[in-house]
Amino acid sequence: MSTAGRKAKAYKGVVGTILESLDVLVDGAIYFIAAKGVASALPPEVAVGRPFIANGEITLAADDAVYPLTYLDTPFCILKDKSTSVTKGTYDGTVDCDEERVYVSDELPSETISLSGNTVFDNEVLQEFESQFNYVVIGDGTGVYTSKEITHTPIWIVLDYTVRGRVAGENIKMKILPMLPTSLNEKADAEALQDFSIDGQSAGSDALGNKGAIIYDLATV
Repeated sequence: MSTAGRKAKAYKGVVGTILESLDVLVDGAIYFIAAKGVASALPPEVAVGRPFIANGEITLAADDAVYPLTYLDTPFCILKDKSTSVTKGTYDGTVDCDEERVYVSDELPSETISLSGNTVFDNEVLQEFESQFNYVVIGDGTGVYTSKEITHTPIWIVLDYTVRGRVAGENIKMKILPMLPTSLNEKADAEALQDFSIDGQSAGSDALGNKGAIIYDLATV
């Protein structure tokens, strides 16, 4: 049993190239299920489009397909706050319908994400977040430039609540969701270190049909 506190950490998720039949999944890695064959080797309890943590090496069966999810550190060298908030729209029919009942008006809950802390300028993940709001030009000092157009593509966020102090046999909790950034704040009065925060809305799914989930599992390492 661990005695130290286990602080959550936030990452930027990266969806990899699709893996198909006879490919082998790595123990402890995260995968989105893209398709299941008739005799699927994938967990039957996990729906297509949702992520899971592979328990042991899994050889994909015919017509099985998954997308691997790896992750990078977010732009924050010091991440002070990471939070999500979920709401479900309701309608109280007591007055209008003369019935003491509250109805769910929105079938899908609405979820917001907020990340804030300190960052440094030389950070590729930071530049990706910035390109959600600004045209970004990156030079290498030799006359070679890279440009990033303003994009509205969701960014995968991985919140690992148990990453520090993880012990084999103890619970893992992770939240994985596609974030559509809605606001970004940077302070320009810093030098090498600057305050940075970003807020966003869950996009529901990405262009490949991958969807978010909260994952509970047992650590194997």
